[in-house]
Amino acid sequence: MKKGLKKLLLTFIVFLFPIIVWASPNVTTEITGSSNGKPGDTIAYDIKIVVPSELKASNYTANIEYNKDILELKAVTAKDWTGSSNSDKLVFEYEEGITGTSTIATVTFKIKDNVPKQTTIISLKDISITVIDEDESSSIVSGFDETSPSLRASLTIKSTDNTLKSIAIDGENIKDFKSDVTDYKLTVTADKSEVELKATPNNANATFQDGFGNRKISLDYGENEVLIKVQSEIGEVKTYKLIITREDDRNTNNNLKEVIINSGKIKINLSNNRVDYVIQTYKLKSLEIDAVAIDPNAKVTVQLPKEIIIGDNVAIITVTSESGEDKVYTITFQNSDEAIDTKIKTLYISGYKIDFDKNTMVYEVAYNKKYKKGLDIKVVTVASNDLVEHKIYYNGQLITDDINIDLKVGDTYEIVVTPLGMEEGDESEATVYTIEIVKDKRISFYFLLELLILVILVILIIIQVVRRNKNKKEDKKIVTKEKSNPSLNKEKDKPLKEETEKTMIVDTQELIKMEQENKK
Repeated sequence: MKKGLKKLLLTFIVFLFPIIVWASPNVTTEITGSSNGKPGDTIAYDIKIVVPSELKASNYTANIEYNKDILELKAVTAKDWTGSSNSDKLVFEYEEGITGTSTIATVTFKIKDNVPKQTTIISLKDISITVIDEDESSSIVSGFDETSPSLRASLTIKSTDNTLKSIAIDGENIKDFKSDVTDYKLTVTADKSEVELKATPNNANATFQDGFGNRKISLDYGENEVLIKVQSEIGEVKTYKLIITREDDRNTNNNLKEVIINSGKIKINLSNNRVDYVIQTYKLKSLEIDAVAIDPNAKVTVQLPKEIIIGDNVAIITVTSESGEDKVYTITFQNSDEAIDTKIKTLYISGYKIDFDKNTMVYEVAYNKKYKKGLDIKVVTVASNDLVEHKIYYNGQLITDDINIDLKVGDTYEIVVTPLGMEEGDESEATVYTIEIVKDKRISFYFLLELLILVILVILIIIQVVRRNKNKKEDKKIVTKEKSNPSLNKEKDKPLKEETEKTMIVDTQELIKMEQENKK
């Protein structure tokens, strides 16, 4: 009975479960990807399977083993198969079964920061593959040789350090050298025609690019650029730059002192730090340039365009110093013949309100002694400042910082707007606005007030004079009456006399007081 039960159970297992077999060369799998990297890099590995034509693979499971102190698993992405990963375990399937070579998934890692140089292994473990043969019977392939190179990906983490520990010139270290500072300047004496450079990397595995490492360097007079290129183990390059200036007793000045264009009719502002200039010109027909160097021993050559055209006309000035160094100046004359609006958009005169119209060319401004030292005139042109320029003249003299203005009636201001680049004195394309200083014909409010006060004073004086004359007449009548009537009581006359004298005194005092107030 027991033997029959065992036989029945064995038959059940054979028919209901696939046969488990050890791996054979017929079905293979592998992991391939990056062989080196540096801290912080993201690296990827593909997991592939190769199934012979007589079989089909339908399920795939495996464990990924790696050093978690070095690598961080970022993602497992399905490719030809479908499935997922549970932590470090891969579980994928191909429902219909697949034959040939296919990529199951891509596994992505990140190399952790600050990992030192070392080699680590990413490997596949516990591989199990379900295959279906031509008879549609399935079996599980396992027992792969986990030491096989195809199941192990070797990753070498290389150093990224491409910095220098020190730089020495003729055996003397550069003062205040820092590994993260790449630019340095130093000076050697004029007798140093050659120096020896020695640089020391911080990492022993770093190297110098050919021609940019330790070497002897020939020095020309003046500045010499010396490059040191350090390559890390991973291949990244860091460049240090030295500017070694060899002192030179010869005169190396090759700067221009002045450039005279068309006898000074076209202006240019030179700068020692600038060699390219652009000048806007308008209907320029001829060009003459005289260039003068700061050093009288320097040689100056001027190359002019063969003909002046509408468009760009380039003149080249080369200054060769006494020591043989060239400095090339380029002046581009952008010549235009297009009509330019040279009118004024806004005219502002401080202290005055004028009814400005760009088509009205003459204006009158009443003289005011407050502006005896000149008018404050602001101008905004219709065209932009890179197309036109304006100049202000006082009585025909260009206004500058040192001009002395004594404003008076009859003076004139002129505002001249010309296209930029016109020759000095050529006003054929200019617009001229004139401001005339005229006598102020307006009646002043203060003048009217003073006149009114004066009229009032005159009226008051007349009133006082009439009153005084009237009092005199009354006094005269009293005297006449006394003479004709001597018998009148003298006591009675006395109060009358006192009252008359009092009236005359009061009237006189009031008159004097009013005159004093009027004078005030």
